[in-house]
Amino acid sequence: MMILRETFKVRTRELDRDGRLKLSAVADYLQEAAARHTNSRGIGMFQLRSRNRFWVLSRLRIDLTDYPVWNESVTVETWPKGSRLVVAARDFRLTGADGRPLGVATSQWLLLNAATRKPGSLEIVTTAFPQLPEVPPAIDAPPPKVPRLPRYDHQIIRKPGFSDIDLNGHLNNARYFDWVVDALPPECHARRIASVAINYLEEIKCGETVTVSAAVIDADTVDVEGTIAPADRAAFRTRILLA
Repeated sequence: MMILRETFKVRTRELDRDGRLKLSAVADYLQEAAARHTNSRGIGMFQLRSRNRFWVLSRLRIDLTDYPVWNESVTVETWPKGSRLVVAARDFRLTGADGRPLGVATSQWLLLNAATRKPGSLEIVTTAFPQLPEVPPAIDAPPPKVPRLPRYDHQIIRKPGFSDIDLNGHLNNARYFDWVVDALPPECHARRIASVAINYLEEIKCGETVTVSAAVIDADTVDVEGTIAPADRAAFRTRILLA
């Protein structure tokens, strides 16, 4: 199947204080749908482990028009969007049980060597998906490059523990979004996140100290950057658009 459809039911622990699906849960749904799709084509996470390779998310953009609530069914459609050099692109579309649009997303992935942690050939991807589905892109443009933080207005410190680490030995990509939301200036929490773009720049390992800083760029835009101590290496950069 060139397009995978996976339905999730919103659970209590996935809700924020306002009763809406958390951004990290949205990212988790996307990750799970992508994993199931690649697995169905023979290039999933467990199938690649025997080849000493694994998928990592490099960039992601999510645009949300509505947030589902408790016990609501959310259907995620996902499909490959092609590849270039070492980057594989994938799109997503989210709809509610009543068919209403909830959001769209586009992503870029790398296939890393488990020993060197360097990206490699995507030949197995083109073999697994010899033809791309004839559907309009969920988002026309690729996920953007997020600039360095010019300053910071709010800052938190995070240190991932054992339960934060995934099968690949680093902080799971969905977990970053909880940190990003926590780092927003308090006045931003009264507003809805309409769009988020994230660049994953370096792995975050268990026990590393990460400074997560936020800067208000304009009335509707907040940038968030995570740096790893002690050298302040940039681990991720995020741009949030508020509704």
